[in-house]
Amino acid sequence: MQSHVNNQRKIRIAIASASNTMADLIKTQVKSNPLLQISWVAKTGANAIEKCHQYSPKLLLLDINITDQDSLVVTQKISIETQCPILLITDQYQKSTSKIFDVMGAGALDVVDLKSAIRPKSNQTSSLLQKILGILKSTGCDINTQSPEQNNKTTHNYQSKPTNKLIAIGASTGGPIALADVISKIPTNISAAIVVIQHLDAQFSGGFIDWLNEHVEYPVRAAKTGDFPETNTVLVPNGSDHLILKPDEKLYYTPDPINYVYRPSVNEFFESVAQHWKGTAVGILLTGMGKDGATGLLSIKKKGFYTIAQDEKSCAVYGMPKAAVKIEAADAVLDVKSIGSKITQLLSK
Repeated sequence: MQSHVNNQRKIRIAIASASNTMADLIKTQVKSNPLLQISWVAKTGANAIEKCHQYSPKLLLLDINITDQDSLVVTQKISIETQCPILLITDQYQKSTSKIFDVMGAGALDVVDLKSAIRPKSNQTSSLLQKILGILKSTGCDINTQSPEQNNKTTHNYQSKPTNKLIAIGASTGGPIALADVISKIPTNISAAIVVIQHLDAQFSGGFIDWLNEHVEYPVRAAKTGDFPETNTVLVPNGSDHLILKPDEKLYYTPDPINYVYRPSVNEFFESVAQHWKGTAVGILLTGMGKDGATGLLSIKKKGFYTIAQDEKSCAVYGMPKAAVKIEAADAVLDVKSIGSKITQLLSK
């Protein structure tokens, strides 16, 4: 009698990279899971676009340094023309952080640093394979996933001047570009603190902060344990542990819930805002796959704070905002280019 795995149709994964070394490393990882198979390997961006049209896989692993075309253009064409999900692969993430977030804004779902992602700790699945399985599950494939590794945070005693106005923003797929659009339209004269929860692997947190700093006028920095939300500053989690507010209105990191797929969790932060923030707040849920943030946004609304969800047309992926709209968690559903102005209107009163 054949096993369930043998009877189940394998999930097709494709690779686009001019590097034989990179392609071979990815192949080894994919083949280690009996539910996955390599459908094809493209050496050029043009060939990847052509193959996605002809033999669309369930996931394309795209080398960000694909040589013949800019990976941003390749991502745009594949995302728009074939709707094939894309996971970016890099082996030099420190040298390409700005490009990474530009390409993610063009439609790539996530990014993995190959050098660290292929080395599993103890007997656990490598983070590359975890990422692949997580994306496949979130895009509708019937597959089990394991939660990513967690990082411990160092405690700091940094304290900043408290504010009574908080802008809480959650985002995932397509988030960097949407966040830059929203934050760039919020003037500093409203004197609010901004805390952003963007789904992202820990090793890319620093690059994301640097990238966002280049695209908005507000200073952007990593939140430290014990911080107050800071006036006219954007705070971002430093790693994949969840960032939450506690009753003292300071920010803290927690690994729990350990098995929560989306990290850092928008829901955990939004729920903590609803429970503990004593001033005025606005909750915003931007583009992203899945449902993270929807119930948290509803809690913020029930607290009496204003809530906004990005509309379908301007989303890279209408998952998280859609889930929020479905449970009536949003007071307003707005185009991304209108959200910053709405926040300004609300907090200028």
